[in-house]
Amino acid sequence: MSTLITLSTQPLTRIAVPGAGLDLVVLDSRPGECSGIDMDSGAFVRGHWPSAIDVAEFAAPYRVGHAVIGDDDAPPDPSRPEAVPFTGPPEPGRRISNRRMRTYLEALMAPTRIPLLGFLGPSIRFWQMSGTHPSLSLLRPTQGPQLLVDGDTVRARFEWDGLEHSLVVSNERARSVALGFGAPRCSGDALATALGYRPRYLLISLTKPQDGYCHKAVGAILPKP
Repeated sequence: MSTLITLSTQPLTRIAVPGAGLDLVVLDSRPGECSGIDMDSGAFVRGHWPSAIDVAEFAAPYRVGHAVIGDDDAPPDPSRPEAVPFTGPPEPGRRISNRRMRTYLEALMAPTRIPLLGFLGPSIRFWQMSGTHPSLSLLRPTQGPQLLVDGDTVRARFEWDGLEHSLVVSNERARSVALGFGAPRCSGDALATALGYRPRYLLISLTKPQDGYCHKAVGAILPKP
């Protein structure tokens, strides 16, 4: 059984006030939701909106968006403390410098000597989540990533903090690259060519509960800004 471990203090998100605007750096976008960085607080945010609309403008990494915070009557999800309801998908916003982008990223780097997301192993039971641990983490692998294809499943293998990790890839763009590569493995120069950039950071995200478990997944493979 996985056990949650106390993490060093990091902001989860700012207080969500309905009707307020929120500017964010989008790290991962998919229909009905996105993950990114709140530019005011520097904290992670997981935005979600009622429809399953995706925003093509955010397919490329580090696009800035503007969203309006909405109402949400659903009880808080302890597996996603960074969740913030949006009235709709974010609108493309102003650009910021690469230097400022790197400042945001470096401030959110995962602490070493502590398990990713505060627990050992690739998954944890939903009932163990208290809402006090982050569901997003950013890291710079010391080796990898290497994408491995097994049927429709794509996994990312990488080394970080002296340990080898193998996590399912949930990012659709990275999955498409791996599935379309035509070989069971893709890494190094071949992966950089397929993605259009050399991987620098990995966004690790906790999935929604599946059969009572939340799983660590690679939510985005990101370049150096």
